[in-house]
Amino acid sequence: MRKSFILLTVITMSFSSLLAQRSIVYNQFFNNPVVYNPSFIGNSGFTELYINHRQQWLDVDGAPVMTHLSFQLPLNRKLSVGAILSSDKRGLITTYEGQIGASYSVNFNDQTSLTFGLTAGTGRNSIESSINDQALNNNNNSLFPVGQFGMNFKLKALTVSFALPQLFETELFAEEIFEDVGIDITQTTFSNISYRFTISPQFDFEPNVFFQTFRSELSQYGGLGTLYYKDLFWIGGGYMQDVGPSAHLGMNVSDFLRFGYAYDFAPDLAASFGQGSHEFQIVLRLDKKNKRKTQPITEPAIIENETLIITEKEEKKEETPEQPGIEVIDKTDTKKTEKKTAPVDKQSQVEVPEQEIEEEETYEEADPAESETEPEESSERMDNIVKVDLHPQNEGISKGYYIVVGAFAKKENARNHLSNISNAGYEGAIGYSPITGYNYVYLRRAEKLEDIVSIRGEIRSLDIFDFKNAWILHIE
Repeated sequence: MRKSFILLTVITMSFSSLLAQRSIVYNQFFNNPVVYNPSFIGNSGFTELYINHRQQWLDVDGAPVMTHLSFQLPLNRKLSVGAILSSDKRGLITTYEGQIGASYSVNFNDQTSLTFGLTAGTGRNSIESSINDQALNNNNNSLFPVGQFGMNFKLKALTVSFALPQLFETELFAEEIFEDVGIDITQTTFSNISYRFTISPQFDFEPNVFFQTFRSELSQYGGLGTLYYKDLFWIGGGYMQDVGPSAHLGMNVSDFLRFGYAYDFAPDLAASFGQGSHEFQIVLRLDKKNKRKTQPITEPAIIENETLIITEKEEKKEETPEQPGIEVIDKTDTKKTEKKTAPVDKQSQVEVPEQEIEEEETYEEADPAESETEPEESSERMDNIVKVDLHPQNEGISKGYYIVVGAFAKKENARNHLSNISNAGYEGAIGYSPITGYNYVYLRRAEKLEDIVSIRGEIRSLDIFDFKNAWILHIE
């Protein structure tokens, strides 16, 4: 009786293995790499709940059905913790697992980091059978240890990762599960490399290539590519060895909700019995602020009866020709406001400390902190406000005042700078103006100038990312 049941189970599982070789890959792993690599716990910097559900080969009896939930909580810039719950039903056997873990980052500089992650927990097998067999009864609902280890290296837009998704090896039909536990360090692995390219201010493209091994005799490779539109919508496709092509898409429904869907086209063997595979992903953001924040920036306070002294370098006013749509407001005379042209030099470069950003074309801001003729013993700081006309094709910026901490001709460089700022615990955003052709990284926005002056002073007091040179952009 026992042998007949084992034979039935093996046939069912072998059918799944023949088609997918027990693949551990979710097609949308690029949105949640924690499904295979714990070093990505807390990668976004926000408290989030990820839900992945996959139904393979619809209408095929005994086809795998997998669900993966992960809760991720960043504690600071380096340390994050998380919890993982998963179920994997294959034929008559359903495996449930629960794990807790953490990730820790070593930051070499603002654009380079090495992160390690580890999880540990327990699993349980549930066998659907009415056969009265002592060995099966011993294994049904029996517990066994589970664990994962992973690491990833990031350099600007490049990410390289390696994971051991199955640290412990157990025998399914052993009399005592825990007695047969072994450490399986190299049998099951998952490696991945990706790079996010900026095609234009609106579009990015990210290719992913992965390779995984299952014990010593099985391996599998695959790849996928994803096209992003303004980080609001994405679409792409991929291919996996011995499984076939796939397609995926998704969108940011709001700041707190993301949704994704993927479809695997059924291979020939499965197509003769049923349909392809469906995969759904939901991401819930549970807070508004980056949990890796180390130095809070308070909300701007309204300053009453404050006189603003705003000037620009005299030499630049004489040397730089006028450019339409960009102005500097000079308030050195508080009784009269005079508009002057702001210098824009596409061949100069915005300085970002501790970062080597290769920029073919950059925008030289009217730098208030580097005035060549600083006033002697003056308690009032000399500042510039750069004024740019509103354009219908603006992205991420509308009418108002913005505290800018970087301006870049390439969106990729702006995104890298924003990523470094976010990893340090500060919230920001990117706005693009087609009039100047630059992507502005800003930390705050206000409707009125007086509402933003004090917060700019607080930002300038922070000794990080050249915040001391923060300036104000006025879109009108």
